[in-house]
Amino acid sequence: TSMLSVPDYDQAKYLLMTTRRGKIKRTLLEEYSSVRSNGLIAIGLDAGDELGWVTTTMGDEDVLLTTRMGKTLRFIQSHVRPMGRPASGVRGIALRFGDEVISMDVVTPEHMDTAQFITIGKNGKGKRTPLRLYPRKGRKTYGVNTMILTDDDNVALARVIYHDMVLTFITSNGIILRTEASQIRVCGRAAQGVKVLELDENDTVVAMAADEPEDDSEKQKRILDIGDMIGVDMLELADDDGDDAPVDDAESAE
Repeated sequence: TSMLSVPDYDQAKYLLMTTRRGKIKRTLLEEYSSVRSNGLIAIGLDAGDELGWVTTTMGDEDVLLTTRMGKTLRFIQSHVRPMGRPASGVRGIALRFGDEVISMDVVTPEHMDTAQFITIGKNGKGKRTPLRLYPRKGRKTYGVNTMILTDDDNVALARVIYHDMVLTFITSNGIILRTEASQIRVCGRAAQGVKVLELDENDTVVAMAADEPEDDSEKQKRILDIGDMIGVDMLELADDDGDDAPVDDAESAE
């Protein structure tokens, strides 16, 4: 479900976990400091539920849970008391029949006024919404509308960003698409969004990654690095328009 790198235990105090069915759990990070070769119990799961997201926190962040049916709940992390490793957690967000959680994010108070929330539907519609438009609500509630959906759509991806980033999407047919966050229209919560990704028929969005924008020197270095790995001069290849000279018949017969 999740892999985390924790180089320094002073940088975080807790592990925060959320399940597909809306349970949330906070545990002191130090409880996982000595992991045996056969592992430790991280969370107790109800039948039919599964762990979806894990992140490290300091304990003062706000939590955002988003569901497939277009709801987002923001609440204070301190409303989730710390629990032991075997505990199954408490109700984070209330879910209607057939709904499930599709993302968890945590946001520090100082970023609340500047952060934005990217929401992408499975059919390629999306939007950016200022995070300040999401009010704090109580834990165990349904949250507020985060996207107005048509009958054949649902929320596939949701993520907090703090500045302009390059977003990379992967579709169910294995296609990679990329766009800058700044190219996605800013809309309110009660909006469908606009077409962000052109998808083939029966293709849907399944994953998203956010990266820092590259400047020209970084892009050129990445091209050169790829060339070194495969033994090709990538810059020369990029400048080569190809040889349009006819192929000799004897050559083509070989």
